[in-house]
Amino acid sequence: MPPVSHGDSIALTTDRIARGLRKDHSVVCYSVRRLNQPKASAFDGIEYRRIERAYDRYLVKVGSALDEFGLLPPKRCFFGSSWYFRHYARGIANDLKEHAADVVHIHNFSQFAPWIKERNPRARVVLHMHADWLIELDRHWVQRRLDAVDAIICCSGYFADGIRKAWPEFASRVHVVYNGVTPEEVTGIGEAPTIGKKSRRRILFVGRVAPEKGLHILIDAFNGLVDEFPDAQLAIVGPIYKIPRAAFAFHTSNEGMVKELMKFGGASFDEYLRRRLTPAAAERVTFTGEIPRAELLRQYRDSDLFVLPAVYPEGFGVPIIEAACWGLPAVATRRGGIPEVIVDGETGRLVEAGDTSGLRAAIADMMNNDAQRHKMGQAARERVRLFTWERAIEQLRHLYREI
Repeated sequence: MPPVSHGDSIALTTDRIARGLRKDHSVVCYSVRRLNQPKASAFDGIEYRRIERAYDRYLVKVGSALDEFGLLPPKRCFFGSSWYFRHYARGIANDLKEHAADVVHIHNFSQFAPWIKERNPRARVVLHMHADWLIELDRHWVQRRLDAVDAIICCSGYFADGIRKAWPEFASRVHVVYNGVTPEEVTGIGEAPTIGKKSRRRILFVGRVAPEKGLHILIDAFNGLVDEFPDAQLAIVGPIYKIPRAAFAFHTSNEGMVKELMKFGGASFDEYLRRRLTPAAAERVTFTGEIPRAELLRQYRDSDLFVLPAVYPEGFGVPIIEAACWGLPAVATRRGGIPEVIVDGETGRLVEAGDTSGLRAAIADMMNNDAQRHKMGQAARERVRLFTWERAIEQLRHLYREI
C-alpha cells in the first residue's frame, strides 16, 4: 500500500524499481488484496492492482501444515509448488492479458512464470531471484518454469554463478543487478544528538529477528564483549515473529549449517535470544521490533558499527549499504553475496559464519580503533556509489530493451 516507507526487502525493492521506471514507462504493481483495500488505485504515477486470494487462503494453510510436519520433501515443498497462491497468480496472468503488458517482472516465485507466459505470449517475462530456490527446488519443476522466462536477474554474482552452473542451458539469460540505496535519504534526517554519544559504542543489527541471520551467534559474541567494553550497546532492529518449522530461508537448503537452523522452528526466536543473554549483556541490548523508515534511518545515524552475522547465504545484504550511507563500516560473515558488498579490511571486516570468537574479535578490534573505524566507514560511504537505485534502474532499462 503506497507510500511504501518500510517493509521487507521485496516490498522495498519493488517500490524503488517502480519509482525509478515511472518517468518513461507505464508501471503497474500487483499485490494480494487485503481487507478494506481497493481493487485498484494510483499513487505518484504508479498504478496498483490487487488480486483476491479466494481459495488460496485455505490452500496455503493446508500446504504450510504439510511443510511444517515434514510430509512433503523439501525439493517439492508446498511454497515451491504451482499450488502456492495459485488463484492469485492466475488472476495476475488474466489481468495482464487484458492490458497487454510488454514486460512482466516477477520476484522469486518461479511457479508464476508459465501461467503468465501462456496467457501473455508476447510479453517478456523477467524472473528476479533473491534466493537460491532455482537450485534447491525439484529440477523438473524448475525446468518448465525457466523455459517460460526470458531473463533471470540475480541480486548478486553469487546467486548468478550458482544458477549458471546448475542450469548451463539458461546461462545466457542470467544477469546481475545489485540492490540499491538512496543516499539522498541521509540529508533529510538531520544531525545525531551529541549528548552522551562519546560515552558509549553502539552496535547495530537490522533485519528479520530470525536464526538464518545468525543473531544467536551475535548474542554469544556480545556476551563476551561487555566486560571489555562497559559502554557497549547493541540494538537489534527488525520484525519479530514466531519461526515456522519450514521457514523459506532454510527449509529447502542443501547446506548442513543452514539445515541445522531447523531446530529453532516453531519457537519465538527473540525469547530464545533474550534467555541466552548474560545479566550484564541484557541491560545493554534493545529489541525494537519493526519500526518506521525515518526511525530506522536515525538508528543508522546514531550507531558506530553495523553487524550482520548471517548463516544463510545472503543474496546481497541491503542493510550493509544503508549503514554505509551513514559512514558505518560493517562486520559480517563471508556468505553469499556479502563479499561483493564489503571489501574486507577496507570497508569492513569479514568473518566465517558460525565463528563466535572470530566475530567477537572483529567487533572488538573495530571498537578499539576509532581511526580505523572512521576510515573504513568513509570508504564504505564511497563504495555506496556502486549500489544505488539509480544505477540499478538504468541496468533494468537496458535489459528490458535487450529482451
